[in-house]
Amino acid sequence: MADLAEMRREAECPVCFEACVDPRCLICLHTVCFECLQLMPVPLVCPLCRKTTPMPADGVQGLLKNFYIQKLVDVIAIAEAALQKAGSVDGTVRCSECGKLPFV
Repeated sequence: MADLAEMRREAECPVCFEACVDPRCLICLHTVCFECLQLMPVPLVCPLCRKTTPMPADGVQGLLKNFYIQKLVDVIAIAEAALQKAGSVDGTVRCSECGKLPFV
């Protein structure tokens, strides 16, 4: 199972280095934020592999949404909220009674 840091890296936009917002797929299958794509020159050049993606007739809106990355961003937000509620400092949840890590 991936840890939270790995999931954050997977959901990170390679342009703004934040969690992808409205993630869109390039022809190479890399993912970039919708807003970041709007700021990129045409033709779109992937910041990771440099493959060129032609702009669809309806603009960035025409690029396919990456629902996997969007769901991953949502799961990360839920996990971070749970960790914050549990009072986690190091990204782990401990028993509220004894302070031990679960399954140790």
